[in-house]
Amino acid sequence: MSSRVVQCSGTTRAGRRCSIKSNSDLRDNAKGRLAAWPLQRGGRFCTFHTELLCIRAVEPMVPSTVIYLDLETTGLDTLGANIVEIAAVDGSTGAVFASTVSPSTERNEAEAVNRIEASEFQGAPTFSVVFDRLCRFVDGLTSPWQLSPRGDPSQ
Repeated sequence: MSSRVVQCSGTTRAGRRCSIKSNSDLRDNAKGRLAAWPLQRGGRFCTFHTELLCIRAVEPMVPSTVIYLDLETTGLDTLGANIVEIAAVDGSTGAVFASTVSPSTERNEAEAVNRIEASEFQGAPTFSVVFDRLCRFVDGLTSPWQLSPRGDPSQ
């Protein structure tokens, strides 16, 4: 954790900047987590203003790839649950990526939330391995090189 005090970049309902700082001891009522937890880990927002997905506009003239992403988690808590399955589909080609992810905690509500049984996680790779594979999948979609059936790059 950095010793530098950082203030949340979020905006309150009243239109003012959020006053929570990285050294705040305020906790949320639901889970008892520190509101400053994301700020302490390098984020720009507190727990209440955290952006779960980063979205930016694409200029209309720039070619882009649309990828549909589906995440399954160990529970419904967006900040405390672990990702246990990742799937992605290329919107134009239909290429598919899917993998289970070994939960990093013993507590697993995945079966109750999304009907993934514990046996499906036996031998599943860690999140870092699956994320690396997902990145390679996406890079392959956006690369000017395509793999032929023999595995040779061709244009």
